[in-house]
Amino acid sequence: MQLAIFKNMIIFFTSFYFMDKLNKSSSYFIFNCIKYIFVSLILSLTMYFFKARFPYMSYFVPVACFTAFTCFNKKKWSLSTICISLSSYVINLLFFNVVSLVLCSLFVVFLNMSFTHVPGITITICALYPLILMCILKIKPVYKSISALIFNGMVNCNTVICLISLGTMTIEQVSPYHQYTTRRFRATIIPICLIIILYWWRAQISKNYREKLRLLEIQALRTSKSEDNAYIAKLEEENKRLGAIVHKDNRIVNAMADSVCTYLMTTEKTDINTLRLKGLSLSDEINSIKTYRQELLNQCVPNITSIPQTGYSGIDAIISFMTKEAAADNINLKFNFDGTFFNSIYSTANELDLVHLFSDLLENAIIATKCAHASSIELSLQMLKGTPTISVSDSGIPFEIDTYMKFGISEASTHTNEGGTGIGLLDTWTFKKKYHISLIIEELDNNIYSKRLSFLFDGKNRYLIISSRYQQIRSYQTRSDLLVISSSENNATYLTLS
Repeated sequence: MQLAIFKNMIIFFTSFYFMDKLNKSSSYFIFNCIKYIFVSLILSLTMYFFKARFPYMSYFVPVACFTAFTCFNKKKWSLSTICISLSSYVINLLFFNVVSLVLCSLFVVFLNMSFTHVPGITITICALYPLILMCILKIKPVYKSISALIFNGMVNCNTVICLISLGTMTIEQVSPYHQYTTRRFRATIIPICLIIILYWWRAQISKNYREKLRLLEIQALRTSKSEDNAYIAKLEEENKRLGAIVHKDNRIVNAMADSVCTYLMTTEKTDINTLRLKGLSLSDEINSIKTYRQELLNQCVPNITSIPQTGYSGIDAIISFMTKEAAADNINLKFNFDGTFFNSIYSTANELDLVHLFSDLLENAIIATKCAHASSIELSLQMLKGTPTISVSDSGIPFEIDTYMKFGISEASTHTNEGGTGIGLLDTWTFKKKYHISLIIEELDNNIYSKRLSFLFDGKNRYLIISSRYQQIRSYQTRSDLLVISSSENNATYLTLS
C-alpha cells in the first residue's frame, strides 16, 4: 500500500514538474515543490482509493483532478491547457513505466538481484526517476520539439492516444488474468503507446516545420515582389521622363538644323552686323541645349573622379578597374601617392605582386563598405618616416576578434554574408611574409573611416593592432606574433613606427 502510494506520488509530482518546465513557469521553485508534493500525495491517495473500490475509474478520476488543479493553478481554463496537462501526465506515466522496466531489467541482469527485492528496486527507481526526467529535459532537441508541440495545442490525435493509453492501463487493472500475464501485457502495450505518441509528435514537428518554411518563403517572395514593383515603377517614371526629353529633342534638333541651314544660306545677302547678332543668338541657343543635356547625362552616369596615374600600367589598370567597381556600389574610392614611393619600393617589390595586393585590399574594402552608412575608401602610397607605406582606409565595420586571430592562418572573413571568403586575407599575409613587411591595423574613431590597414616595408615582419577594444582583444589573444596596443595611448601610431 505505502509503496503504491509513494510510486503514484512520484509520478504526479514529476508530471507537475514536466508541466512547469514545458510552460516555462517562473514561480518560486521551493514553494511549488511543497505545493506539488502535497497535491501529489492527495491524488495518489485518491488513486489508491479508486483502485480498491472503483477500479474502472482508478486512472480517469485522478487525471481529471490533476487537470482541474493545473487549470486552477495556471488560472487558464482552456481546451489547450486541458489537453496539455492530460498529455503531460499520460506521457510521464508511460515513460515512468518504460524507465522502470529498463532499470528493473538492468538490476536483475547486472546486479543479480532477485524479484523478491521488487520493493527495494521500486523505491530506487522512484528516487532516480526525477533526476532522469530532469536530465532528459536538459537535452535541447527534446525540449524544443516538445515545446513546439505545446505551443501548437497538442489537441486532436495526441489527446485521443492519451485517452486510449489510460483505457489500456485501466483494462490492465481490472483484468482477471494472472499477475504475470498482465505484466507481460504492460511490457508490450505501454512501449507501443509511447512509440505511437512519439511518432505522431515527430510527424507534427515535420508538418509545422514545413509550414514555417512555406510562410517564410511566401514572405520573402512578397518582399522581393514589392522591391521589384518599386524598381519597375522607378524605371517607368524614368522612361517617361526620358521619353519626354527625346520627344522634345526630335523637334528642337530639327528646328536648330533648319535654323543653321537658313543662317548659312543668308550669309551672302545679309549685312555683317545682322549676321553676327543672329549667329551669336543661334550659338547661345545651341550651348544652352548642350549644357542642359550634359546635366541630364551627369544624373544618369556615376561621378567617377579622375584617377592620378602612377606611370606603371599594371597598377594604373587595377586601380582604375577597382574605382569603377566601387562606383557601381556607390562607393567613393580615393587614390593618392607620393612620387618617391615607387623609387624606393621598386628595388624590393615586384609590380605584379603589388597589383595582386591592391586587388585583394580594395576588393575586401569594397565588400566591407557596401552596407556602411558612409561609403568611402582611400588607397594611399606614401613615405612614412622614410619607410615606404601602403595604407587602405575604409568606412566598413571593424574586423571581428576571431578574424584578427585567424589572419593569415586560415580563411576568415567578417563579411561572409556579403560575399567575403577570407582568401584575400591569406594572399595579403603571403605578401607580408615574402617581403618581411609590418602589418598595422588601426581601428579609427572618426566620421570618415572606421579602420586602416598599413603595410610598412621596414623589414621587421611585425603584426600590430591599435584598437579601443584593447582589453577585449587581449582576453581572446591566441597568437604569439600579435602585439595589441590601446588606441587611447598617446601617439600610438608613432610608437609602432619606432
